[in-house]
Amino acid sequence: MKKSHRLLIITFVSLFVGLFQLSAQDIEGVNLGTVIDDEYVQQKFGQDYSKADKETFFNCWYVYVYGKDSLFVDKHRRLTKVVLSSDRFAVNTNDVPGGIHVGQDVDVLLSANFDYCYLEEWENSIYMELAIGYNLGMFALNDKREISIIVMSEFYGDHVDGIGLNQKVSPEMIVSKFGNPSEVRSEYYWDDPVKEYVYRDGDKETILAFSEDFRMVHYSIGSSKFKTFTDHVPGGICVGDPIEKASPLFDSNGRLHYKYVDDFPYLIVENGVIKRIEYFSSD
Repeated sequence: MKKSHRLLIITFVSLFVGLFQLSAQDIEGVNLGTVIDDEYVQQKFGQDYSKADKETFFNCWYVYVYGKDSLFVDKHRRLTKVVLSSDRFAVNTNDVPGGIHVGQDVDVLLSANFDYCYLEEWENSIYMELAIGYNLGMFALNDKREISIIVMSEFYGDHVDGIGLNQKVSPEMIVSKFGNPSEVRSEYYWDDPVKEYVYRDGDKETILAFSEDFRMVHYSIGSSKFKTFTDHVPGGICVGDPIEKASPLFDSNGRLHYKYVDDFPYLIVENGVIKRIEYFSSD
């Protein structure tokens, strides 16, 4: 995500740490991805909502609107996005006692037990990066360093054999999980140094790229030996699979059903078969 897109927002993506995973992003205890209907919404969030048809907006089929707050639902009735501008609802109630509300000081974020936290002022605005979970979240701060807007969007956890984007690993963990690479290259993506771990399987090449602190920032998978998105598809999605197997996440052209950010994975498909699985950050 480019800095021009980060104005007044805080972004975070949560991570696996060993065998322990923090709770999924939630609003009032309801996790993103939960299947909901009118009755469920009334019981959990109240009856004073209006319902808007937003089929073309972020691939959401409709939205429950509570004044300044909106809950977005996809065609499978799954809660996929939350936008809050009032203090009516709390998020992250599974991880932060009492949850996080609009109007709270930024210290509620800084004091939480997140894996990564980064606060920066830029062009007279404040944004933050946090790491906790496998969903995308955004927070806007006002000039009093109070949370003014909260956005949560469903993201995708496991990207490559259990390792998520931006997950911090180690060289030993990479070798343990994937084996010894055919080659390790030092490269630059824009101005950022990265280590590319290259795995060759005959004429097929797979590249896993990691930042200086060994967070996965890019992959280009050409071999069927690597499994992706096992959190969402039994057995994962592999090169050589028919595109139909990837349908829970991707359309027939290999594009995500839900695209909330500039950076996202995609599939290269030929004659209905997955030929490559790609992710490249625009950061």
